[in-house]
Amino acid sequence: MRELLKEIKKEIPESKILRGRYRVEEISKNRGENGQTNGD
Repeated sequence: MRELLKEIKKEIPESKILRGRYRVEEISKNRGENGQTNGD
C-alpha cells in the first residue's frame, strides 16, 4: 500500500493529496458516529 502511495505522490502535488484527505475527514465528521474510516 505504501508503494502505491509513493507512486501517487509522484504524480499528484502534495497539496492536492492533503486537500483530498481533509475533504474525506470533513465528510467523516458530517456522517457522525458512522464516519469512521480505515486508516492507511
